[in-house]
Amino acid sequence: MHVKRIVQLRVAAILIVVWTVSAAHAVYRGDEFEPRDYNVGNTFFINRAMIRQGTENWDRYERATNAFIGSAGSLSSTDLYLHQQLKVRHPLEGAFAFQADYLRDRDFDGVFHRFTLGLEYRLSPEWAVELVGEPLPDKEHADIGGAVSRRGDLVYWRFQWLFPDFVFDSKNPDNARMERSAPNFQFDARYQPAPQWDFRLHADFDPARRLVNPEESFQFRFRKYQMTLDARYRVSEAEELRASVEGEYSRQLREGLETNDPRDFQTDRDYLMGTLEYLRRLEQDTHFRAGGIYVRLDELNDFPNNLEESLLLDRHDNMLYAGRSWPLRDRIHFNSFVIVNVLSMRKIREDPDESASFNRFLGRAAGSIVFLGPQYNIEAGGAVSLDRTRFGGGFARVFVDF
Repeated sequence: MHVKRIVQLRVAAILIVVWTVSAAHAVYRGDEFEPRDYNVGNTFFINRAMIRQGTENWDRYERATNAFIGSAGSLSSTDLYLHQQLKVRHPLEGAFAFQADYLRDRDFDGVFHRFTLGLEYRLSPEWAVELVGEPLPDKEHADIGGAVSRRGDLVYWRFQWLFPDFVFDSKNPDNARMERSAPNFQFDARYQPAPQWDFRLHADFDPARRLVNPEESFQFRFRKYQMTLDARYRVSEAEELRASVEGEYSRQLREGLETNDPRDFQTDRDYLMGTLEYLRRLEQDTHFRAGGIYVRLDELNDFPNNLEESLLLDRHDNMLYAGRSWPLRDRIHFNSFVIVNVLSMRKIREDPDESASFNRFLGRAAGSIVFLGPQYNIEAGGAVSLDRTRFGGGFARVFVDF
C-alpha cells in the first residue's frame, strides 16, 4: 500500500506539471508594458457598487463545492463591467482531489482572465497540500507553484506561492529575461472565535521584479500589494453588521535602454476602500440593508520624456446606500436600491488649462426582479440617475450551485 501511494503521488505530480503552465489566482504579471488606456471616470465607483454581488451570494459561493457567480452592468455609456467566477472540485482516488477555478474580472490595470488547475492531496482531516498552475497556449510563460492549507474548528487558512514566468527566458521571441527577488505570495484565512463573530483576510503580494527586453530596448519593473480584511458581527439571528477594508499599492516603471525614450512611464497607485453595512433578514428570504462606502484613489501616471501625457488623479468618494427586497410571489422578489455619492476629484496635467478640480453629487436608484431557487439566484434590472435626467444603465447578477 505504501508503494502504491508513492506511485500515485509521482504520477499525479507529473500530470499536474504537464497540465499547468502559468500563474494561478491573482498574479500580476506586468507584461502590458503600457499604462491603461481608460480613465476611472466620475461614475466608476458608484456604478460598480450598484453592480457587484451582495454578501449573501458570496457566502453561498464560498460554501458551495461547485458553483458559478457573475455580474454585469454599465460603468458608463461606453464601458461595461463584467465579473465571472467558476469553481469545480471533484474527489479522486484516496486522499486526492482535482479542482479548477476560472476568474474574469477587472482591476485598475485592465481586464484579466485566469484559469487555474490544481491537484490537492489531503495529509489528514486538517492538513492538505496542493500543486497549482494555469494552462495557457502561450508557451513563453510557464508559471507553477504550490499551496498548503489547514482547516480547523475555529480557523481556516491557505498559503500559496507561485513562480511567475518560470521558463520565460527560454521561450520568448525577444530574448528577454525575467529577474525576480521572490515569488508571488497569497494568503487566505478565516477565523471564527465565537458563533457571532467572523473574520476573513485575503492578501496578494507581488514583490519587486524586473524584466529586461534588449530586442525592444527597455526594462520593466513592477510591484503590487493587495489586501482585504472583512469582519462580521451577528447581532441576532436576523441582523448582522459587516465592516470591510481593501487596499492596494502598486508601481510600474518602464525605462528605455536608450535615453529620452518617449514611451517611458511610471505609474504609482494607492487605493483604499472601506465599507460598513447593516443587514436585516426579513420574511420569505427578503432583506433590508444600509451602509456607507469610502474610496480613496491616488494615481500618478508620469511620462518623464512626454510631459503632456502625464496625469495625476486624486479622488475621494463618499457613498451612502440603502436597499430592500419585497416578495412578489413564490420565489420571485422585487429588489430596490438607492445610492448617493459625494465625489471630490482632482485631475492635474502639465497644461493648467487641461487640469480640473471639482466636487460633484451623484446618485442612482435601481430596481430589479430576483428569481430565487434552492441552488440559484438570478437577478436583472436597471437604474436611473438622481443627479440628472438620464438612464443609469442595466445590470444582471447570477449565482448557481451545481
